Amino acid sequence: MTKTFAVSCALAASASMAAHLNTLNQTSAAPPKAAPAHPDSLSLAQSSNHDCLYTQTRNKAPVDNFHTIASSATEYNDDDFTPDNSSLYWADMGESLKVKDFEWKRAKNLFNDANNDLWGSNGISPNDIKQGGLGNCWFLAGASALAEHPHRIERMFLNEDSKLTAAGIYAINFYALGVPHTVVVDDWLPTTYNPRTEEYATLFNAIGRDGSLWPVFIEKAFAKYHGNYSHIDGGDPLKSVQTMAGAPGERYTHADSTIDALWEKLQFHDERHDIMQAGTPGGSDAYTNADGLY
Repeated sequence: MTKTFAVSCALAASASMAAHLNTLNQTSAAPPKAAPAHPDSLSLAQSSNHDCLYTQTRNKAPVDNFHTIASSATEYNDDDFTPDNSSLYWADMGESLKVKDFEWKRAKNLFNDANNDLWGSNGISPNDIKQGGLGNCWFLAGASALAEHPHRIERMFLNEDSKLTAAGIYAINFYALGVPHTVVVDDWLPTTYNPRTEEYATLFNAIGRDGSLWPVFIEKAFAKYHGNYSHIDGGDPLKSVQTMAGAPGERYTHADSTIDALWEKLQFHDERHDIMQAGTPGGSDAYTNADGLY
């Protein structure tokens, strides 16, 4: 084994982080879409029109006019990422995803406590991240690293404030090869019911302890950007930050590094307010180098 540990640093000084994005030229003038007849649960039917260009084609298409829909009283439903199994995996492409029993619920109906909003009662924090039933720690590590400086998360959202929208619509800015790209999602989330507590919880990343919902909407948008939730089951933490921040990055390994040398490098990047993550290759957690570093 030549690598036992990696630290990836996305450079926060990137100009692409400097300003809120204007996405009006990416949007269509489509009117708000009507709510379904049964607002609390939808069927789990699968469509059968997926192919290897499906995600690319969807990402290139104009997005729904976020600002118009968000200001309306009509509930928004995303026809491109519907609340059914096709948003989890594509059975017609031979995909599958092991999940427990779940139901799709609208966040604005389910999480309507006074503390529930995008940022939560305590504001954006890395502690808002709590991985659920999906192997997307690589993405959540990136989101957590960005959250160390809350403005980096705030800039990702086109929503003008932290309140949950009546229309149930959210728009998040990502980057594709360094080019800004906006993903619009509705607030339908896969949830599980706990009969003991008589409460629902999200199937994947949990709602923050302070009621914050920004992680679940970024997670949903990230899944849509990649096709579906199963497509973000495993990945590269550095790629997650580059997608969310549009920043260049570096990767370091310390298989042959000393504790002092590693600490010096961490201090250097921390003083620059770079976005840092650490991880181990799969199956390597039992291995350490001469200094006891994983």
